[in-house]
Amino acid sequence: MALHAPINWAQRNDVILVTIPIQDAADVKISLTDVFSFSCTSSGKQYTAEFPLFDKVVPEESSNVVRPRQIELKIRKADVEKEYWPRLTKEKVKSQYIQIDWNKWKDEDDEGAAAGQDDLGDFGLGGGGGGGMGGLDMQQMLAQLGGGGAGGLGGFGSAAGQEGMDPSALDNVEDEDMPPLEG
Repeated sequence: MALHAPINWAQRNDVILVTIPIQDAADVKISLTDVFSFSCTSSGKQYTAEFPLFDKVVPEESSNVVRPRQIELKIRKADVEKEYWPRLTKEKVKSQYIQIDWNKWKDEDDEGAAAGQDDLGDFGLGGGGGGGMGGLDMQQMLAQLGGGGAGGLGGFGSAAGQEGMDPSALDNVEDEDMPPLEG
């Protein structure tokens, strides 16, 4: 018996981005018409997904790549002048297997909502540009938050860990105003 493949999707004005998080996928088969059809095997299990797409796509201008941890698709919309798709499927039915990928989503009115190399990294999905962090590593992100080290998290650390504060000062805090605990 085949398992339903999990589908994560996002969109831009001109493309639909689909990520199928299946590790070490083999025998990957993808068909794009008015219907999205997918199948693969992984760790001895068969995965499939098939559903009618919300609107028409251009299969010849669409692409996919099989990575060690996932399969990624960039599906070209046929009519980029139309409004954003309200869902991936034609049917107005909630599926537990289809989720929005908020890390890749851009709203219609966002500047640059067309799929460009700037926001899609190497091919567009998952492998390179830092997943929405603009390529920042952890040290750079901490520095932007305010300070750079663990003590400079701009209010995100513990009070006792902040420079210039004596940890024993916390022992002298008055708790007269605290109500008694109920037993």
